[in-house]
Amino acid sequence: MKKQMVKSLKVATVQPPIPESQNGGIVSHEEMIETGLFLLEKAANENADIICLPEIFNVFGLSIEDSWEKASNEDGLLIKILALCKKYKLYAIYTSLEKDNGSFVISSRIIDRCGNVAGQYLKTHLTFFEREKLKIVPGDDIRVFDTDFGRIGIMICYDCYFPEVAGVLAGKGADIIFYPALQRYFSDTSFEIQTRARSLDNSVFIVRSSYGVSPGIAWKPGIMIGRSCIIDRSGTIIADMGHNSGTLSANIDIGSPLMSEGPGGTGTVNYRDVIKSSRRPELYN
Repeated sequence: MKKQMVKSLKVATVQPPIPESQNGGIVSHEEMIETGLFLLEKAANENADIICLPEIFNVFGLSIEDSWEKASNEDGLLIKILALCKKYKLYAIYTSLEKDNGSFVISSRIIDRCGNVAGQYLKTHLTFFEREKLKIVPGDDIRVFDTDFGRIGIMICYDCYFPEVAGVLAGKGADIIFYPALQRYFSDTSFEIQTRARSLDNSVFIVRSSYGVSPGIAWKPGIMIGRSCIIDRSGTIIADMGHNSGTLSANIDIGSPLMSEGPGGTGTVNYRDVIKSSRRPELYN
């Protein structure tokens, strides 16, 4: 059963700097991790209820071999984030490369206010590089998770390119989709069209986290786009980190549905309910 939701909560997203091994990066992998943890604690000190970190935060910037080695060992970074969540009594979404039952996977863990892992989602849609070079295997389940403020879902980076993922999460009752990412978009426009559409199509909040350029570096196509942001149910960006590293937050009310005028003078209706009742899944396969 879906847990009763509080009226309002504070969501936050962290955008660490791009490491030097990537186009546009000037910091080391270790400095990227250090800055990301600093930004995480900064958001925690600003009373966030839940904070999203970007994709493969534990290994981004390392070589393939070093990534495999780090993913195969105990995750000291996870231990630090567990402790931080317990200290500040908040949730976090932590996405890492890890080895699970002998296979490499991209895993998003939900860490609860007590510093425990409350759930895990494995990335279901993998790029050619992830499949063929990193030897990652995909997950096979699109899951939702109940928290003390409501139901949430996760889509990881390339998952967003497939509209069905957000649709399934919304259909299972998610009010917020967290979106840890690692992306180079063609332009700001293409980023916005894709990401905002996932929100509007399903009347869900989206909280996105990626990597940004360091101060003094100009963004251009081919560099990690950044654009960690928070999007409301109508597809409106209500907070946007832009291209530079940093953190941001926003108060959202997940208890208030997106309302619209119904056809033919039928009055005000819940937009999400209308979309859900109009779907014809038998046509979509």
